[in-house]
Amino acid sequence: MKRMSAKLVGSAAVVAVAVTGIILWSPWGAAEPALTREQAEQELLARYSGQIESANLANGRYDMLLRTDAGLYAVALSASSGQVQSISRLEVAEQNPPEILGRTRVKDLLEKRSTGTEVTRLELETPTDADNPIYVAELTEDTGRIIKLTIDAYSGDIQSEQEVSAPSANGTDSPQPPDEPSSAPDTGQDPTPSENPDDSTKPDDKGNQPPKPGTDEPVRLLTEKEAEKIAAKSLAGAGSKVEDTDADLRTEDDGQAYYLVEVELEDGREASVQVNAVSGKILSTTWDEDKENEDDNNDENT
Repeated sequence: MKRMSAKLVGSAAVVAVAVTGIILWSPWGAAEPALTREQAEQELLARYSGQIESANLANGRYDMLLRTDAGLYAVALSASSGQVQSISRLEVAEQNPPEILGRTRVKDLLEKRSTGTEVTRLELETPTDADNPIYVAELTEDTGRIIKLTIDAYSGDIQSEQEVSAPSANGTDSPQPPDEPSSAPDTGQDPTPSENPDDSTKPDDKGNQPPKPGTDEPVRLLTEKEAEKIAAKSLAGAGSKVEDTDADLRTEDDGQAYYLVEVELEDGREASVQVNAVSGKILSTTWDEDKENEDDNNDENT
């Protein structure tokens, strides 16, 4: 009987030691997180390019602030697996506006467009209903035919082309409309008095700005492809490539047109980007995480 009791006591001691060893060596019994702060930061930067401004450990996760070219993001990263649990944008980075092409550059492009063509007018204008500046040019061909062009001041792309006058049957030019300036004779000098002598036009040169056209100037809306391209470019710093985009033209109550572009990234995240249909300016960016939070708040309020 005593031997039996001794065996039972010995077995209980072995089991107690084993259980203690499992607790001490098991991952759930560890006092420290699986990832250090440095390792957590490396895990995040391996997924997103940018700079980590802060990282705090709480409730088994690292709460981080990540600064990218697109803005400031709040990221929750698991301290055990290193997986990103949630990400939301707190601030939107200011986008540097594109540079306006110099007047000399635009003039060279137009003259190379076809041989025997002379640029007789070239002015930088900003339509009242659009933020995008344009160049208005007139080309005179050897035959006397005059063509009016509007050109995107950022890309140099021709937006519209209109024949102002054509040579008549007897070889002389037909009279021009009264609202269009007649072409000046070739004197070897620049015939347009409003052009700058140094062949440069800058938007911040006071006194060199041409008068704005009337309110009847036609407004050009961006195409769906252009809006999708602008929306995709605005998410270049999101840390994942754009997989698919879908643009829908809509109108505000005040008549302002905009595109609502749904953007899907390769990592599965989705965002809705509002793009001004005239200027291409980003009006807002909403991620699916933000939408879910708004829906949850609305459910709680109801």
